Amino acid sequence: MTKAEWEKVEQALSNFFTTVTLDVDGYKVQLRLARITTYRNALEIFVNGFFKGEWLINDCEERRRFLPRKVKHLYTANQVEKLRKELKVSKKSVEKHNPNFDYYSTHWTSFVAFKKHLIANNTTIALVEIK
Repeated sequence: MTKAEWEKVEQALSNFFTTVTLDVDGYKVQLRLARITTYRNALEIFVNGFFKGEWLINDCEERRRFLPRKVKHLYTANQVEKLRKELKVSKKSVEKHNPNFDYYSTHWTSFVAFKKHLIANNTTIALVEIK
């Protein structure tokens, strides 16, 4: 896709009730802006007309290509600092024992991050339609 097409897609996705369809390596990817909380919006993604919950759990092609990976730590930064002070050890040693887990989300909160991920994980991207 050209820079102008990406700008056109980004502009279209700034409005509700607009669906953008892309052809990404043979997958039909549909995007639309949706409300996820009272004051937050995000991009919903559908691959070949579906979003399957199993993509969030099982490692599959759709998950790797299209869904955002999130990483969470067991302890927050404030809790790590509190532990460090109580145990009188270095921050590095406390963070070493702060396990993290990753999960995949159902939506993208940043168009720039979505675009970067799409370009990095796919070879051909073409704009099909905006409606």
